[in-house]
Amino acid sequence: MKRQKFFVKTFLIFYFMLAIVAFFFLALADFNGDLTRLGKLSEYAFGWKKKKPKIDPNLLKSSSFKDSDIVVVGDSFSEKFIWQTRLTKNNYKVKTIDWEELDQKLCTDFEELLISHNFRGKLIIIETVQRMAEIRASASLSCDSSKTLLDYESTMNPPLISLPKFGLNFKEKIITGIETFFNTIKAVSNPHADSIFIEKDGGHRVALKPLKKGCKWFSNRYCEIGVFLDNDLDFPSLTNNTIDKIKKINASFHQFKIVWLVVPDKSSIYTEREELEFWKELEKNNLGPDLFSSFIKERDKIVDLYLPNDTHLSSAGSLFMGELAKQWIETH
Repeated sequence: MKRQKFFVKTFLIFYFMLAIVAFFFLALADFNGDLTRLGKLSEYAFGWKKKKPKIDPNLLKSSSFKDSDIVVVGDSFSEKFIWQTRLTKNNYKVKTIDWEELDQKLCTDFEELLISHNFRGKLIIIETVQRMAEIRASASLSCDSSKTLLDYESTMNPPLISLPKFGLNFKEKIITGIETFFNTIKAVSNPHADSIFIEKDGGHRVALKPLKKGCKWFSNRYCEIGVFLDNDLDFPSLTNNTIDKIKKINASFHQFKIVWLVVPDKSSIYTEREELEFWKELEKNNLGPDLFSSFIKERDKIVDLYLPNDTHLSSAGSLFMGELAKQWIETH
C-alpha cells in the first residue's frame, strides 16, 4: 500500500511539473507580432511596452461605394482602417479595398468598375508597401479586366492599447514554445552580432540586427536588437522606372484624382538604406507624399513608429501616416 501511494504521489508530482512546463512553453508560443510569429521569438523580449493611442471605434469604418468620398486600395497597412481614421474623423467617408480583392493589380477598367458601383467621389488613394510597389505597378500595366468587387460596409475593432501580460496559445504545439525559448536565448545572448537569421518552415527568414539607437526607437525589452524580414534587407530599391509605371497607371484614370502612399519597409527606416530618391521623385511629380523623409524624421519622436515585433506601423505610426495623407489631399 505504501509503495502504491508513493507511485501515485510521484506520478502526480511528475504530471504537475509537466503541466507547469507545458503552460510555460504554450505561453511563449502566444505571438502578437508577425515577426515574432515567423521567427518564433518571445513577446516578452520583443513585444512592445509603450502604450498606444486610443482610437474611437466609430471611426474604424469602411463605407459602401455609393456613400464614399474616397476609395482606398491598400494592403495590410490599411486593412485595420487605422490611418484612415484621420480622414473619417474629418467627415470623409472612406471605402477600403484590399489589393488581394484585385489580384494585386489595378486593371485599366478599374475606373469603370468604380463607376458601375456608384462611386461618386473624386479621389482614389493607392497604398502599397515598398517591397510590393514595383510588383503591383508592373502587374497593373498588363491587366485589362478587373475582378468583380463586392460592395459592403465593414468595421474593425480598435487596436490594442497595450499587450496582454500573459496568455496561452492552445492552437500551437508545445514544440513551438520550446523553439521560441531557444531562438530567443540565441537572439538576446549576442545582441551586438551583425545579424542572426532564424529559419522558419516555408523559407521565411527573420533578420536580427543591432541598432545603435534602438532603445530610442523601440519600447521592447531588448530594444537594441532590431527585428526585420530578411527579404526586406535584400529587396532592390525602387527607381524612376517604378515612377514611370505609376504615371502610366494614373493616365488610365480620367474622372478621379489619384494619390499614392508608398509605405517604406521597416528596414528602410531603421537600417539606413539609401531609399530617398524614389520618394523625392514621387512627391516632385505630384504623385504622393514623401513618406520616407517624414518617417526618418519622426522615428526619433514616436517610439515604436513601427512595431518592434512586427513589419507594420504601430497605431501611432499609422495615425501619423494618416495625418500626412490628409494634409496631402487637402493641399494638392
